[in-house]
Amino acid sequence: MVTRKISLILVAAVLLSTVVFSPSAAARTVEHALGVVEVPDDVKRPVALFDFFLDHLVALDITPVAGDSRGANRFVTYLDAVLKERGTVPIGDQWNPSLEAILMAQPDLILTHANVHDKVYDQLNAIAPTAAYLGTEVGADGQVHRRSWDDLFRDTAQTVGKTEEAERIIADLQCRIHDLRERVREKYSDETFLYLRVLPKEIRVYGHDLWGGPGWLLHDALELRPAPVPMDKPTGAISVEAFPGINPDHIFMALQSEEKLEEFKNTPLWKNLTAVKKDQIYPVDPETFQTETGPISLGLQLDTIEKALLN
Repeated sequence: MVTRKISLILVAAVLLSTVVFSPSAAARTVEHALGVVEVPDDVKRPVALFDFFLDHLVALDITPVAGDSRGANRFVTYLDAVLKERGTVPIGDQWNPSLEAILMAQPDLILTHANVHDKVYDQLNAIAPTAAYLGTEVGADGQVHRRSWDDLFRDTAQTVGKTEEAERIIADLQCRIHDLRERVREKYSDETFLYLRVLPKEIRVYGHDLWGGPGWLLHDALELRPAPVPMDKPTGAISVEAFPGINPDHIFMALQSEEKLEEFKNTPLWKNLTAVKKDQIYPVDPETFQTETGPISLGLQLDTIEKALLN
């Protein structure tokens, strides 16, 4: 039954694709992680199957006709209002989007995550030209890391033919990072910082990460001194008993479990932390900071950090 359903979707996709996008239309050849594809010169109805693609398209002033969503009714927090206002259709979780919903959106381009959607690439490409990009790569250290936000953004911009616009946006954000780095380093050179994520079952901390994520922005891009976290990787779960040895001066906190935080707060360990005593704990929106960074989320993260530390 499932096979028959997918087959019907693909038949409909082939028929529909002749209306939405024909190879005879003006097109460009684009290389991507899973091959080569012909994409329209003037993309009008893109579908984004991962949060950072939504971010990229909106930053480039392109409205996605459909995109991955949190459940049936909500997009990633910081883009939810603008996407709903523009009429973008939610198509389900980014890890398992609905092929039927994608087909009904009648896209002329699909942007997808090669690490996640490789097994359904052929089905997607039957619906519309599909460009798939890797969100992670193996670094010089042999470990798997996120790709840098600007490389991912350049992939999207090249696909939709807006490389010049993307380079201007990247340059502006790099200037913002440089300016903020100079101001916070001067004021906080001797103080330590920690990015903390409170989840229902664990507390995670984030340290140096040259490849992206909250640790990258705080400690690598802005060069704020990291608290001494006892781990040899960018992120990991940690016990509350380890916090006296970390004892940061400042904590940026992504709260995703009030119950877990209250459990921590009810211990002497929490009350004796320097950041707690000095009221230097700054709440952040988890989805803005935790999704693979795009230019819009990066700008909002910089806004949050600047407001916390300089206003």
